Amino acid sequence: MPGIFFNEENFKLALPLITLCTVYAFFKLIPIFIALPLVFVSGIAYKLHVRSTEAQRTEVISSLENESSKNEKAFKALMEEEEKAAKSKQQKKQKKETAKKSKKNETEAPKMTNTVEEEEEDSDGEYDYAQIAKKKN
Repeated sequence: MPGIFFNEENFKLALPLITLCTVYAFFKLIPIFIALPLVFVSGIAYKLHVRSTEAQRTEVISSLENESSKNEKAFKALMEEEEKAAKSKQQKKQKKETAKKSKKNETEAPKMTNTVEEEEEDSDGEYDYAQIAKKKN
């Protein structure tokens, strides 16, 4: 059974009439000296409920903010540790590379021979680019 209201639009249109009929029946069937205090008490109870839920929301939000700040600090500390570890690995790698290079240089030093030839001076004072290229290689 679908009920009286087939969709939300019909319910919205009928809501003012439903409210009017409910208020009239409430005050007609319940005496005024009981109905008015009941309405005021229910209004006060509703306000207290709204305030308590708002206070709970603010407590939850503040606790989440505190927790997120703690997590953020922990994350920063973790990132710093990882950066330090990466730097130390990089330094160790550089030390190994320099050690390999120094060992290579030690082993290659005796093999190298002096191939530099004496330069002949030109009478016109220009540079001999072929001799400069030989020296660089």
